[in-house]
Amino acid sequence: MTTSIPYPITTDGSQPSLRVGSLQQPTHHKTVVSRQVHKVMTTTLAVYEPQVVIPTNLIPFPSTEPTTTERVIELWLVGLSNTTREQYSRDIRQFRAFAKLTDFRSISPLTFIAYAQHLEQTYAVATIRRKLASLSSFCAFAVRLGFLTANPMAAVRKPKASTTLAGKTLTQQQVFRMLDRTDDHRNRCLLKVLYSLGLRVSEAIGLRWSDFTEVNPTKTTVSVLGKGSKYRTLVVPQSVWSELLELRTTQQYNGVNDYVFQSYSNRYRKQSGKQLDRCNASKIVKACAVAVGLPESVSAHFLRHACASHSLANGASIQLVKETLGHANISTTNWYLEANPDDCASLYLNV
Repeated sequence: MTTSIPYPITTDGSQPSLRVGSLQQPTHHKTVVSRQVHKVMTTTLAVYEPQVVIPTNLIPFPSTEPTTTERVIELWLVGLSNTTREQYSRDIRQFRAFAKLTDFRSISPLTFIAYAQHLEQTYAVATIRRKLASLSSFCAFAVRLGFLTANPMAAVRKPKASTTLAGKTLTQQQVFRMLDRTDDHRNRCLLKVLYSLGLRVSEAIGLRWSDFTEVNPTKTTVSVLGKGSKYRTLVVPQSVWSELLELRTTQQYNGVNDYVFQSYSNRYRKQSGKQLDRCNASKIVKACAVAVGLPESVSAHFLRHACASHSLANGASIQLVKETLGHANISTTNWYLEANPDDCASLYLNV
């Protein structure tokens, strides 16, 4: 259905109309204006201003369509990375299941406080802060959109972030033991990439062969897509690049747009060409750690922590480590300076 909108009066007194979604040219009339009429017309035309016509298909919430929580969530997730969308969606589903209500407008602010207390009994501080941050981000977006009148997360106290990484990293000897005990070529390459480049597991499994560039015979770089859809370029150690090239020769799907780390299609460990998923990549790291006697709590992120800690201990500048890991703030990288439980100022004193 189209809607007619009044348009400024023409010189002959007619009133053409402009329809939404279409453009109708006004009828041209021959105009004869005396000097006196010209003055009147000049004054009259100054009163009218061009009207802006918005096509109906660009209106985010038509009055005939009720706004739902699902629609607001859909808009909230637009433009985010796949990993972030998955985490945010999972966090929202978990909260709605706890509240036993799906419409955020029907959920009491007390429920948000109770949910935060429930998380404190179940998860680590870092996980709690992320889950609450997801809720806070959604509620703030819903307020800006006019879906909620106020942000119920304003009354929720978030636990203080832990700034220590002690116990969440590995020694160089432990990392080398994991690499030496890994017989599977693909898995060993995955461990080496995670450790040597300090990648997040989602960054590693997202690598394609086109991301690598051989600058010269002794230097290879890789372009990594990190958080916030930001790219960073890293130098690949030559020994790691040689193993990756060897891995590529074992793959049936090894074109420039194919994934570096591929899932196995059968028990004969034939690489399928499909991307290795995040869950299986994490299981690979955990299995390698348990095989050398390390605790089951070891995750792929431990290798990222180890990359930062070991490079700082070996003389790398903190600014270089920050850029390698893709940290937005150097204060995050400073945590690795405090993550060495085997060193202390007291050991340098003759007491």
